[in-house]
Amino acid sequence: MYVLLPFWVLRFRFPVRVAVTLGLIGLIGSSGVLEGVVESKEFIKVFGGLVLPYIYYWYLWQYFGEDVVRGFRIYLQGAFIVSA
Repeated sequence: MYVLLPFWVLRFRFPVRVAVTLGLIGLIGSSGVLEGVVESKEFIKVFGGLVLPYIYYWYLWQYFGEDVVRGFRIYLQGAFIVSA
């Protein structure tokens, strides 16, 4: 799934607004690491689990031209294949 991400970064411009938003969330979360409330490995796991899918689906949205019906139709076809 994430194999397409580098190609989409080259094809579409990098989502600056999304990156700033996620950077703000990361900055707030890293304050917990600095205070010792959260372990750094745990923070990286949770923050990476947030960032990668969010950016992937943003690029997927751009690839489909914001056509939600087409994207959902492809998702349902994939879900049908996996469930068979």
